[in-house]
Amino acid sequence: SLLTDFRASESGESALAELHMLFTASFDFVEQYPVISLLSRPDSDVLTKYRKELDTRNIKWRERLRKTVQRGVDNGEIDRDVDVARFSKIFHELQTALIQNPDYKGPGKRYDRDTVALAVDTLINGIRPRAAG
Repeated sequence: SLLTDFRASESGESALAELHMLFTASFDFVEQYPVISLLSRPDSDVLTKYRKELDTRNIKWRERLRKTVQRGVDNGEIDRDVDVARFSKIFHELQTALIQNPDYKGPGKRYDRDTVALAVDTLINGIRPRAAG
């Protein structure tokens, strides 16, 4: 996909680092190609003819997230009790919600990077393995 080509290809990094990259790459991509944000709006009649393609890309995106999260569970980076499919849905839905509601922080900046960083850090901290005890 375009986003994968843009910056989010599997990096060989840890699963948590890759999830961080996948989350933030979406915002970089939409800032570079702002028309893409229109595709994520459920009420966009203008782009109805692209809906099937968008749905296909979203399915592939969530599958990519699931693979990355499962890799993290398998290698102990992510808590083994994490529901991989649910987490991937939450990750993607939060990403989409933030993309649909830009902050417009200065020329060319649609998103407040502190908000994006807080969102992804909160997600990632919530799936780290819990200390025994």
